[in-house]
Amino acid sequence: MKRQKFNTVLFIMAAFVLFPTVAFTENTEKDTEEDQLTGSYLDIYHAKEISTRLGDSNRLQLYRLKIMVANFGDGDEKSKLDTTSENYKEAMKSMYKRHYLASEKKLTANRSEIQSMYATLAKKYREKTAEVLNRTADRLVEIELSESVEPGAFANTHAKLISRARISLVVGYNQLSMGEAEEGNTRYPEAISHFRVARFHAIHMLAAMAETEEDRKKILDEFKVDLMDIENKTAEKES
Repeated sequence: MKRQKFNTVLFIMAAFVLFPTVAFTENTEKDTEEDQLTGSYLDIYHAKEISTRLGDSNRLQLYRLKIMVANFGDGDEKSKLDTTSENYKEAMKSMYKRHYLASEKKLTANRSEIQSMYATLAKKYREKTAEVLNRTADRLVEIELSESVEPGAFANTHAKLISRARISLVVGYNQLSMGEAEEGNTRYPEAISHFRVARFHAIHMLAAMAETEEDRKKILDEFKVDLMDIENKTAEKES
């Protein structure tokens, strides 16, 4: 009888130990393999810090990418942005579940995806910026060649316009050069900022050198999306 009672007690104690373990196993099976990463307390502590920092940084960069892709992105870039945004969401879900080792891993990979998209867009911005700067320079040379060089005619020429255009082009090409340097150092957000400033000077100067008011309006309309983008806005929202 005593042996039977002893066995019963052992069975009950084993049940209390076994059932919570089984329940825990069932819960973790719902998570992905990456969510079950294990590490020391110090590893988890550092992963939490990194995840928090990358979560804020990646979100800001995704917001900026969304504007640029909306303005100038093609179908492939829009698809990549959707995928990158979804990966960011999954990484943040891991962080909110306090799976910090997994969230650090996912957010670090997400940062690489964002960097890759920035590299593609920086090249596109550089090419567009160089194109409008060259077009503005061509227009300036046309005006310079059309000017009278006879003594006494200086006051009646486009001297002030030419002077302003030269200054704007110097600023614009300097900004283009600075952007190229930042691009070479893989600092793509900074590069795009310089390219935007360069385009601002080129577009407004090109419009100022238009022959007629109608031509000026056509130029501003042609570069409407560019001017919205320079302000970090989308043309879609403006519409």
